[in-house]
Amino acid sequence: MWPTGKVRRRPRPSTSVQTPQIHKRPPIIVSCGQEQTSGDGWDINPEPLSQNLTRALGELRVAIAEDLKATIAELDTKIESTIRTVASQGQSIVDLEKASEFNAGRIDELEMLCTSLQDNVQRLSVKVVDLEGRSRRITFALWVWQKGWRRALAPPTDFFAKLLKDAMGPDVLASDPLVDRAHRALVPVPGPGQRPRPSNHLLSQFQDQGSYPA
Repeated sequence: MWPTGKVRRRPRPSTSVQTPQIHKRPPIIVSCGQEQTSGDGWDINPEPLSQNLTRALGELRVAIAEDLKATIAELDTKIESTIRTVASQGQSIVDLEKASEFNAGRIDELEMLCTSLQDNVQRLSVKVVDLEGRSRRITFALWVWQKGWRRALAPPTDFFAKLLKDAMGPDVLASDPLVDRAHRALVPVPGPGQRPRPSNHLLSQFQDQGSYPA
């Protein structure tokens, strides 16, 4: 139905052969930025798009360059710090090598010194044993008079210390020697006309036995 209220009738199909008509596609107007192109709908002016791409590529290039500069600067800082650390560690290693060489030399000297000290200790040990034996043998005998001659005198040790000093003289004994023990020898009592019993004495302070009469 038309807007005027009339009824539209469909046309009756024709039985005659009709030649088909080809309708041309109307032109399409394409807007790209401020430029417009016309044609069959496929013709586009590439200049505005190329400018946009060029500008975008330039901005991207600048951003990438700035990022690369920042990253390279950070890497340079880290590399410099690593180089300084390696240099300091290298100096420390050199110092440790020098110290180890010095200590190795000192250890060699100590080993040789210990070897010589061991020899000295062995020789001194032999001497100490000999001196201990000699100290036990530092006794000598004095021929005394008849039995009971010293009962009213001082103790035997003090008496024989004074006697030795007087007998040896000040050149040999400047003071009374220290007598540990003084006693008669354990022999039978001599008879008339026989040699009296000797008196044994033990001296301290490692006195020289050769300075006293045997």
